[in-house]
Amino acid sequence: MMTGRRASRRYRLATESNAVDGVGALKVTTQEAVGSIKMISSTIGKISEITIAISAAIEQQGAATQEISDNIQRTADGTMQVAGTIAEVSHGANQTGAASSQLLSSARQLSDSTTSLQAEIDGFLKSIAAAA
Repeated sequence: MMTGRRASRRYRLATESNAVDGVGALKVTTQEAVGSIKMISSTIGKISEITIAISAAIEQQGAATQEISDNIQRTADGTMQVAGTIAEVSHGANQTGAASSQLLSSARQLSDSTTSLQAEIDGFLKSIAAAA
């Protein structure tokens, strides 16, 4: 019966040894899984940092685009004001030109009237001198 006890003991030792080997293998596999999870977590953290940086860059680009748009609008408003001022100056120049033409016409009429009056005065003075 010693042989049966020995066989039973060997079987039990072998089973325990297999269980210890299984636990050891499970421990190694668990450690490998934990290492992989840590690497995945680190990668996710890096992706998150990159995403935050991209988001900040997009926000800055949006602000710059808005500023450019505002500057363009102000430039357009200024251009409209300048165009309005040019139109007013042009209108004033046209009015000045028209007034100058009228003044020139009046000056010519005055010159003609002066010449005619001078001729009448000369004729009157000659007739007085002849009568005297």
